[in-house]
Amino acid sequence: VDIADYWKFNLDRLRSIIPELPETPISHDTVLRLLKSIKFDEFDGFILHLTQNIIEAQGLSSEKKIMSLDGQTPRAIEYTPKEGMKHPEDGRCYNRLYYVSLYDSTDKLVLAQTEVQDKENENKACLRLIDLIDCSDCIFTSDALNSQRALAAKIIEKGGDYCLAIKDNHKTLRQAISTAFDNAQLLDEQAVYYNSDTEIGHGRIESRTVIALPITALPKRSLGAWVEDAQTVFFARTCSYDKKYGVYREPEIRYYISSLSFDNPDIAKAGYEAIRKHWCIENSLHYVLDVTFNQDRAQIKNRNYIRNKLLLNKLALNALRCAQ
Repeated sequence: VDIADYWKFNLDRLRSIIPELPETPISHDTVLRLLKSIKFDEFDGFILHLTQNIIEAQGLSSEKKIMSLDGQTPRAIEYTPKEGMKHPEDGRCYNRLYYVSLYDSTDKLVLAQTEVQDKENENKACLRLIDLIDCSDCIFTSDALNSQRALAAKIIEKGGDYCLAIKDNHKTLRQAISTAFDNAQLLDEQAVYYNSDTEIGHGRIESRTVIALPITALPKRSLGAWVEDAQTVFFARTCSYDKKYGVYREPEIRYYISSLSFDNPDIAKAGYEAIRKHWCIENSLHYVLDVTFNQDRAQIKNRNYIRNKLLLNKLALNALRCAQ
């Protein structure tokens, strides 16, 4: 309905841009039929083409871009259970639409998205996205779910760098990193520190510290295949004070492994920027789509329609970012 109304009330302006546009305003039923019938596979490739042109036209470039990878599924979409499932109330019985987005956290633009296919994991979708772009002068970030060797190797192969979160899905590696940062002598001799400015927002006062150590601080047996290209490990600590309740929260500790060279004198700051900007994909993309664009309230049954609608939302968000 919104699209049909916009078409109707801006017909003269639209015809000045697209001369062959029909003179008769389109109906909302026709809009719906179009969104159901457009081939998603062809439409999906359009977002990368358009966004790259936007970046070039607006001169949005920097020496190092932070590229973030993360998945998202629309929560409110109606799904039908797979055939033959004994317990249809189980969420795993449903063919959910699950997408992984490649997000330029530096310029806050969606570059591409891909759907996680049936019987594959999110990591394979990430590999497809890496193949779409020139990775040189880019630092790729992801959550611990996608911190896999296949992804890291693909990024290096394409000329990029990575800074990936490490949790207990790599238990041996995480324990080795934690042990290294607990070694006071090692920290005194080799560590590089960066302390962020104090930030005030959302009722909290927060300060962050990032510490970098060379990969040589870890025993080789704990690194496995990461020894091929990893050069630095990071310790990130966030201290938070809740103004409303007047209490200090337990410090949040996270670990990362990266191909960024430890020889960089500002390596801890570079790690901090990569770690901090990764959250843009959650706060500036997923939250905005779910809440501002009402994706979490979208009650849609037609699978092709919701695919195209989600992509239109990302295209619209890119346009808004550029306008801002």
